[in-house]
Amino acid sequence: MSSASLRLVGALKITNRIVNAAKTKGYPPVAVSILSCAGHPVSTAIMDGCSPVIYPNMAESKARVAVGFKMSSRDFGSKYLKTGSPTKIMQLDNMCNLSNLACFPGGVTIKDESGRIVGGVGVSGASGDQDEELALLGAEAYQEDKTD
Repeated sequence: MSSASLRLVGALKITNRIVNAAKTKGYPPVAVSILSCAGHPVSTAIMDGCSPVIYPNMAESKARVAVGFKMSSRDFGSKYLKTGSPTKIMQLDNMCNLSNLACFPGGVTIKDESGRIVGGVGVSGASGDQDEELALLGAEAYQEDKTD
């Protein structure tokens, strides 16, 4: 993939990898949201049978964390929850509510071949661990394909 930016063709390859993996593994239908490094939507997909009301928004919230904080949504949540500090928990709650962020697994960064973050992918609809596994597979698909 080109290191210039995440384009639609790259986002669709990521989405296809995620959807195919979810089907192959027998996971529940998921929603996939892919954002540019500036946080703008590039692609959203909702598998047949996935709730169109909640999961697409959750997927985008996870992707937003990945691009906004340059870390996975799992790591973002852990950063604030691991201490058990009421102040940190309140801070996390406020950030999630005010900025539409998600603090649980399923959002990861998308990097180009040089390691530069070019976007974020969020997956929602399966378990948190499954969402994250699928998001990581999608992000890997972007790095594997050097044709775009």
